[in-house]
Amino acid sequence: MEKIVVCGPIDQSGLDILLPRFEVRVVESNDAHRFATELQTASGAILKYRPLTADHLEHAPGLGIVSRHGVGYDSVDVDALRRRGIRLTITNGANAVAVAEHTVALILATLKGLVGANASVRAGKWHGDLPTISDLAGKRVLVIGAGKIGQGVMQRLSGFACDVGYHDPALVAAPEPEFGSRVSDLPQALAQADIVTLHVPLMPATRYLVDPFACKPGVIIINTARGGLIDEQALTRALESGHVAAVGLDVFEEEPLQGRPSLPDNGRSVLTPHVAALSDTTNRRMAVHAATNIVRFFDGALLEQDIIV
Repeated sequence: MEKIVVCGPIDQSGLDILLPRFEVRVVESNDAHRFATELQTASGAILKYRPLTADHLEHAPGLGIVSRHGVGYDSVDVDALRRRGIRLTITNGANAVAVAEHTVALILATLKGLVGANASVRAGKWHGDLPTISDLAGKRVLVIGAGKIGQGVMQRLSGFACDVGYHDPALVAAPEPEFGSRVSDLPQALAQADIVTLHVPLMPATRYLVDPFACKPGVIIINTARGGLIDEQALTRALESGHVAAVGLDVFEEEPLQGRPSLPDNGRSVLTPHVAALSDTTNRRMAVHAATNIVRFFDGALLEQDIIV
């Protein structure tokens, strides 16, 4: 019986798929020693948060598949997997609804100053110290990355009477998304957008993709993808100077944050702890998808859309 290591608690629905067929070992994400030990004799692994390094793989001779519980894989040494011929899969599309909804929530919260307004009421100040409140209607929104999440954001924004454009060089040969208009010149688009929202994977080509000071003065920046897409120190300076009016961030360069964030609290910005994909329904969907990818691997029936290597 093949052994599968599940690192990070996943929904029981995913475990129920694995248990009849595999020996399943569930390891807490913060238990690095036990994870490394269990991986040495594993045939497959489901990873939620735990990074996977080349050193891990050197001591796991029987590993055949790594199934990510999510769509990001920047915490996995892809080159090392490729050298070993180990499959890497993702739960393609499983979190698209939750992350798209969270993105729109951050856009509205920053525009409407909800955090500052809530703090004002709780401090006993009815209209005191309120941040600037703006409408989404009429705003120009730039969506960077038009995969399933980016397209979900564009679909949801279509009902708000705003001008939505998207930039995604990867879609050169792909069908045009139903919502939004393509923009090819990223620097020009950044200089014109009132709101910029990021939905691309983190890789060498996309690290620090967006320079906050290259954006339109007064811009709102939303990031529910990966923290490394923006230089956080530059973003802090842009917020302090007022060049960036507000941010809505669910991701950071270093996670989890150690202590208080360096980003200033201006009453409009909203920070959440990488929870965009953690709705109850999405957790179940990702657990089932990640477990199903394990089963499909051993059945020789993986879907191309889920395979990274």
